[in-house]
Amino acid sequence: MVGARRFLGSRDLRGTAWSARGGDGFALIEVVIAFSVLLIALLGIGLEMGTQYASIGSSRNEQTGDAVLNRLLDEARALPYTVVAKGLSDADASVSSTSTYLEKTGTGTAIWVFEDSALGSGNGTGEVVNHYSPPTGLSPPPPFYPHKSCFSEKGTSVPCTGGQYFTALTFPTKYDSRVTTGTTGKVLAVTWLTKVIRVTVLVSWRAPGNGSPTAIAGQTLIFAKTVACTSLGLLSTPSAASCQPNFTATARAGDGVVAMKPSTGAPAGEPIKGLTFSSFDLLLPGSTSSQTLTQTSSILGTSNASGGTIAPTSTRDQESVVLTKATNDLATGTSDDQSLTLTQSASVLTSTSATSAFSVTATPSSTDTGSSTSTTSATSTHACASFTGTDLTTDLPCGAGRAAQGSAATLGATFGSAGAATLADVAGTSAHPDRVLTARYARGAVPTTCPTTAKSGCIDAAAQGGLGTAELAGLPAAVTAPAGWSGYTVRLSGFRASATAWARSASHWLSGKMTTVAGTLSYYNGSGYTTLTLAVGSSAQAITIPPVKVTTGTITVEITPHLATGGAACNVTTTSSHPARVHLERCSVSPLFGTITYVVTDGTTTLADFTMTVSLGTFSATASYQVAT
Repeated sequence: MVGARRFLGSRDLRGTAWSARGGDGFALIEVVIAFSVLLIALLGIGLEMGTQYASIGSSRNEQTGDAVLNRLLDEARALPYTVVAKGLSDADASVSSTSTYLEKTGTGTAIWVFEDSALGSGNGTGEVVNHYSPPTGLSPPPPFYPHKSCFSEKGTSVPCTGGQYFTALTFPTKYDSRVTTGTTGKVLAVTWLTKVIRVTVLVSWRAPGNGSPTAIAGQTLIFAKTVACTSLGLLSTPSAASCQPNFTATARAGDGVVAMKPSTGAPAGEPIKGLTFSSFDLLLPGSTSSQTLTQTSSILGTSNASGGTIAPTSTRDQESVVLTKATNDLATGTSDDQSLTLTQSASVLTSTSATSAFSVTATPSSTDTGSSTSTTSATSTHACASFTGTDLTTDLPCGAGRAAQGSAATLGATFGSAGAATLADVAGTSAHPDRVLTARYARGAVPTTCPTTAKSGCIDAAAQGGLGTAELAGLPAAVTAPAGWSGYTVRLSGFRASATAWARSASHWLSGKMTTVAGTLSYYNGSGYTTLTLAVGSSAQAITIPPVKVTTGTITVEITPHLATGGAACNVTTTSSHPARVHLERCSVSPLFGTITYVVTDGTTTLADFTMTVSLGTFSATASYQVAT
């Protein structure tokens, strides 16, 4: 049994050994096949990686080539036109090595013509290359001398000795020039777009792996300011953007405000006992329109009703405003025409102390109306209304606005035991709404103001309107008024204003006038009232108004005005005819502005200590013109 077992065991071993030998042979084949498959895969990956590396290298070269191209174009743009216009040096040794791109017409160095079939006709090919013989030691600056420049693989400048990676050639040509020859082949004339130079830069390099050469080209125009604009105007309609003059116009009417702010001595920062705010404002209606016309047109307009605001801003703020804007700049994505109508939605704004004994209230008019229009092209469907009711249809930019206060707007306060006081009361102005207009005109369109000598036309800004009777700084109810007192410290009545400013592209650049300014300012002088009449031509001046101090029992009120009128006149900012300067005219009047300090005490207790910042609006028209540069 033991031997049999050994035999069986030996047989089993032999069978196992045979199986092992057979298995070894099969495993070797598998390994060979696996290595073959792996080799094929590695070859594919290698080829793909090689392609990717070549692509990366090509992209890197393209980026470097672009950088070299932009660098040389920037160098050319940074040079004065007079330097660029001289062109290449006759003594530049690199010029002879670029015969592929230069054809010399006529005898000697009479005319060099730029040739590049890759650019094709109309892209500089066939134009005349500027060149001259500079004085000794005064060669043209880079990139015109040397005209051929070389760069390493990293884009740094290197000598052109044959080991460079990038080669760049720069050609200054007379833009749109033509060479004319007679029947004998002699050069007769060279015509070109006067004072405009085209700079062409060609950058070439050899593709990775010594492949075929790759080249890119870039061009820029360089021209003399003001002189070239006449020629460049031929390139587009009505003129090239860089040669369009700059016009601006701004008109403002109204936008008055009476703001109550804590005085520096107010206890705990409380302008009125128990109330904390940095500003409590009564806003008056107004309208604005502005135009900025450069390479594109941008027109903005606003119209706002009376209202009230509290700072820091709260959800209780009341103000109705519409804003219109128009532009022909496609990059902004906004409309080229917008007209909106104002609907008064402001309501009473009040801040009250915890005990309800102290408060301040702004009550706007509830019947204000207004509108605003901005358009880049005034047509019958996109018109701006003039002050006489005529619609402007000039096909040019315009803006118009209107705002009217329907009823009284007031600012009042209650000072505990001292009672209530009216701090500001401004009557409605429905008969004299605030109106603004800005408009662009073609030359001769308005013969009396935009003459035919104004080649690029004119721009106009106008503002007009009025202010209802405004009374400021009344006394609290519990205080007995002094002799001659009529319920206010300062009053402005009958105020009307109208201003116009023009800017023209002509020898007489500007004009402006305050066509109407009227109004009477009255202030308490201790026994009655002193009056001051506003008129055209008046200058800004401070008004000496004596303080008012009244005591009744334990309550004392002190009112200290520091007010001034803003004048009513036109001012020319720039009178020089130098073309690089902006010529600006501004006509404006600010009827009343300044501060009134108001203090109420009850014995040793301060009931109120605040300053009213007063600005009863501005009526102004501003227009400017600058020639194309």
